[in-house]
Amino acid sequence: MSPRPSFPSALLVCLPALLVLATVVWSQEQQVLHHFQIRLSAAIGNIEYGSRISNPSLVDRGREKIADLLTETATAPVRNIRVGDQAWKYLFTPDGRYLASAGREFIREGANSHPVEIWETETGVRRHLLDGAGSPIRCLALTPDGKELIAGDFAGVANVWSMETGKRLRSFACDRISEMAVSPDGNRVIVASVNGVLSDGKKGSILVFDRRTGTLLQTVPEEGDSVSSLAVAPDGMRVALGTHDDAVKIYDLGTARMIRKLPGSGKHYYTTALCFSPDGQRLFSGNQGNTIRIWDWRSGRLLRTVDGMAEVAREGVANGIHALILSLDRRELIAGNDKGSIRVCHADTGQLLRTLQADASVVRVMVTSDGKRLWAAAMEGRIRSWLRPPAFPESLASGALAPAVLRQRLPFFLRAL
Repeated sequence: MSPRPSFPSALLVCLPALLVLATVVWSQEQQVLHHFQIRLSAAIGNIEYGSRISNPSLVDRGREKIADLLTETATAPVRNIRVGDQAWKYLFTPDGRYLASAGREFIREGANSHPVEIWETETGVRRHLLDGAGSPIRCLALTPDGKELIAGDFAGVANVWSMETGKRLRSFACDRISEMAVSPDGNRVIVASVNGVLSDGKKGSILVFDRRTGTLLQTVPEEGDSVSSLAVAPDGMRVALGTHDDAVKIYDLGTARMIRKLPGSGKHYYTTALCFSPDGQRLFSGNQGNTIRIWDWRSGRLLRTVDGMAEVAREGVANGIHALILSLDRRELIAGNDKGSIRVCHADTGQLLRTLQADASVVRVMVTSDGKRLWAAAMEGRIRSWLRPPAFPESLASGALAPAVLRQRLPFFLRAL
C-alpha cells in the first residue's frame, strides 16, 4: 500500500483547480453585482436608457416596482394619535418626542383659561398643563435646544415655560403680538407686533427681547402692512416678515432697516408661511393661493415658483399653505395645506416626490433632528408621523452603491447567485 499523501502535498495538487473555481465564482459575482447596480440605477432614473440594458420595458417595470415600494413605505404613517380636538397652534421639539399645543379653552374656578399643553408624541399622553394665560394663545416659539417654550397671547404677554418641569420661568409684555420666533443662538426672542405700537407709545414692527431677562433690546420701526408670518435667518440678523398683500419684507437687525421687499403675486393673498434654507441663501414663501415661491432674497430674484401644491378647492375655499419647512439635508421642501395634504417636493427642482394625508388642516410640519422622521400636526389634534425614505439618487452619485460597497451589504445567499 502506497503511503497517504500529506496535507501540504494534497493542497498543492488541488490548488490549480481551486484557483480556477475561485476565478469563475469571482467573475459571476462581479457580473451579478454589475447587473444589480445597473438595474437599481435604471429603476430610479440614474443611467441612460439603451446604453446598458437592451429592453427598456424591463427598466420601466423595475422602476415602477421600486417606486411602489418606496411610496408605500414613505406614505404609510407609523404613528397616528389624537391630543385634543380644539387646539390650533402646535410646535414639536427638535427630536420629535414632545408636542406643545394651544387653543383649547377650559373653565377653571369660574373663569376662562387658555393653557398650553405638552404631549408625548409616541403615546399621546399629556405631560404638562401650562396654565397662566388669561387671553387666547396667538403664537408659540421654542428654543433651539427644545428646553424652553414661549407662548404669546392676544393680550400681548409672552410667558416662558420649562418643557421639562412645566414651570413658568418668566414673562414679558409687548402689545399685540402677531408672530414670534427665537433666534438660532437661543438668546433673543423676536416678536412681530400687529399694529407696531408698544405700551409706552413707541412704534416698532419688530421687537427684540433678551430671552433670559425679558428686557427689550431693540425696536425696528416700520409702518405698513399687518404681519402674517415670520422667519429668522440662520445668522440671526435678518428677519423676514410675510404681509397681507403676499409680499415679503426683509429686515437687517444690525441696521434696524428694511433691506429688501420681495413683491407679491398681485392677488389678495396672505403670505402664510416662511422659512430660510439652512445656509441662509434662499427664502421659501407660501401663500393662501397654495403657491410656493423660492427666492434669492439677497438679490430679490425669484428662482422658482412651485404650483404643484394647488388642489381643487371645496366649494371655492382656498387651500392655503400654513406649514412650510426645508429638511436639514436640504433635499426636501415640505408643505402642508388647509385641505390636509402634505406635499414633499425636491427643494431644487420643485418636483413632487410624494403626497401624505393628515385628514385635517395642517398647521405644523417638522423633520426630526436625526432626519429619520417626519411629523405633522393638524387641526382637531390629529398628529401623524412617517418614516423618511433613504436618498437613493444621492447615494448613487456619491458611489455608496458601487460594487465594492454592495458586496459588503448583500447577504451571503445573494452573493452566490
